[in-house]
Amino acid sequence: MRARFQLRRGPRPVGGGSRPLGRRLRAAALGAGLAGTGAGAEAGTAGAAGEEASPPRLVVLAVDGAGRVLVERLLAAGELPNFARLRREGAFSDGLVPAVPSLTAPSFAALWNGLPGAETGITGNTVLATPPESHSLLDTADGFSAARLRTRPLWARVAAAGRRAVAVHTTHTFPLADALAGLDAAARWRLFLLTGYTDRRIPPATLDEERNPLLAGRPPGGCGFGEGAGFFRFEVGETRFLGAFFDDPADPRVGWDTFAVLSGEDREGEGQGEGGGGPRGSCGGPGSSDRPPLLLARVRVGERGSFSIPIAAEVAVDPAPGSSAGTGRGRADFRVRAFAARPAGPASLSGSLPGSPPGTPPGSPPGSSARFLVFRSAARGVAAWPEPFWRERLGEPDYAGSIGAAEFAAGRLGRWPRAGDAVASAAAGAPGLAGQRLLEVVEDLEETARAHLEAAADLPDWNLLALYLPFADEVGHLVYGALDERLPSHDPATAAALRPVLAGTFAAVDRVLGDAFRIAAAAGAHLLVVGDHGMAGTDRRAHLNVALERAGLLAFGPDGRPDLSRTRVLLLTTADGSLAVNRVSRPGGVVEPGAAEERALREAREALLALRTPEGEPLVFGFLDPGAPGLLRFGGDSTGDLFPILRPGYRSSPLPAPEVVTPAPPAGSHGFLPTRRDMQAVFAAWGPRIAPGRWPRASALAVLPTALDLLGLPPDPALPGRSLLGDAPLVRPGADREPAR
Repeated sequence: MRARFQLRRGPRPVGGGSRPLGRRLRAAALGAGLAGTGAGAEAGTAGAAGEEASPPRLVVLAVDGAGRVLVERLLAAGELPNFARLRREGAFSDGLVPAVPSLTAPSFAALWNGLPGAETGITGNTVLATPPESHSLLDTADGFSAARLRTRPLWARVAAAGRRAVAVHTTHTFPLADALAGLDAAARWRLFLLTGYTDRRIPPATLDEERNPLLAGRPPGGCGFGEGAGFFRFEVGETRFLGAFFDDPADPRVGWDTFAVLSGEDREGEGQGEGGGGPRGSCGGPGSSDRPPLLLARVRVGERGSFSIPIAAEVAVDPAPGSSAGTGRGRADFRVRAFAARPAGPASLSGSLPGSPPGTPPGSPPGSSARFLVFRSAARGVAAWPEPFWRERLGEPDYAGSIGAAEFAAGRLGRWPRAGDAVASAAAGAPGLAGQRLLEVVEDLEETARAHLEAAADLPDWNLLALYLPFADEVGHLVYGALDERLPSHDPATAAALRPVLAGTFAAVDRVLGDAFRIAAAAGAHLLVVGDHGMAGTDRRAHLNVALERAGLLAFGPDGRPDLSRTRVLLLTTADGSLAVNRVSRPGGVVEPGAAEERALREAREALLALRTPEGEPLVFGFLDPGAPGLLRFGGDSTGDLFPILRPGYRSSPLPAPEVVTPAPPAGSHGFLPTRRDMQAVFAAWGPRIAPGRWPRASALAVLPTALDLLGLPPDPALPGRSLLGDAPLVRPGADREPAR
């Protein structure tokens, strides 16, 4: 797969030996400075005591969407050489059972903290706002926020134990103040955090002639780009920019071979006079200016191009809920990739899809006359602690953190193959143009992750390095619905066209794993690789609130949300799949405690158990009750009272709809019963204490005790899980409660 999806740029080097001598000396000097400013003498002098006296080290690679089923299939096809090494030389669990529900935020909260959602407070990617007496069932909060976390994660435990820990883009590390809370001053200086999941985020977008029309003339200072240049304006957050296509004399290609991003603010004194270099000005005429606006970045167009350097934008920052502060502004960086462009006239770049006019940019929809196609990555602000450490290694860190799935799914960067589409058959075994572009975005995120992992490994005498990778999950959501053979909508030709996209994405994860192997081996460290959930295809929606409405338990308001004054039970809008009783103890509540509460839950169960699929099968065939005993405890005040178990192929929706069951576009989904085989994740270990072989199927609550064991830290008797370096399984195989399909 690597040859098929060739990187545009070579991978950044990893490991101390690959860095310039000056950089290594600066790293050593900074490490000494950190040791003298609160990192603690025990950490700052560990290296001097000799390698044998150094505390154990651990690298953790946390891969969002690394389902055990997915990885096993790619391993069987020989497409993941570093995962194959991990399985061959290390211990590979029979599967990791995630949290309830099997979503990213609660599962990683369980992994990092060793406790279920009822104790961490993280019960979904979105959670009910607390305390309950102050918030209705429609009030929600961010489940990824460190402000919501009630327990101490692995990296904070390591820092509190007198050792150095680095967490890169992991969940629950922003806001930084909340992530550092509860640690004394010395421990804070032993904790190093870098996260691009902040309050400064703008999603990716495509820039083309339809959304960003070419200017009728040259903007102020546009004469410096030669005859035939094309310009358009675009905005990112609060900042205006100017895009410029032009023919670079140094490039032998004819036409718009180069794209530049320029400052969109008119420079003082330019373009203000009569006939000056504005859109109606003439180059070389009276008052014209040949001084271009400030150049921020430039890239080649087409296959030989790459992503630009980071470009800074100013974005609005909303205050935290409950804060008296007004809306502020902050910095967020983005990159651009010019996939195609052609000027007016006969000169053009090749590669258009069938059905497009001659000269159409590659990947434009059939019949399109658009003359350019630019992908603008997500704009994100990065938070770093301590800033001097990260700036020394990365300058101004940037992190896109998103592939722009919506842009690709909408066909804005090339037509996706669909069922019955001739393109799908023709592209069988290859990713297609849109897929190639998607993989370029993935590879750019991969390079960023590798650079950040290298920077983390620069820390002298580190004990824990934890890195989170997001892109396997994003691509899984985008394409796995077309790959799941169990769905009625499955089309083999579409699956054949899209499978290389998923395989190429996991190949990028595998390359990061290769770096983690080298870093762990050089440091004599152990390596843990852990996923948070698997992936399953869905192509139908179950509108459970519609069923509750028909049973007289719920009423929708004019805005499509439940009217709490007329609602006793509802499927929460938190997307955690749970039902909640609208108790009088909450604002807007109508159900009294005791018999009325029990009756509301009983009627909800009966209404949902009576639902049938279009084929006449039960749609809901059971419930998870937070009150039931078991190791994977769940529930709490941030989620609902009852979790319906849906038939595979369905995902729940709280929205109103004409019918309870409606068709939906095929998609990769999770959040289902965690003991389902397709919901289980990867959990594997490698290193000096790891005997090669198979570990038993484990609970997510086993990860933290295992990590503490590998770090040589004492076990915490308050944790319900235990280290897998022992011999007892935490979840017995065969615990699935759903029927086989």
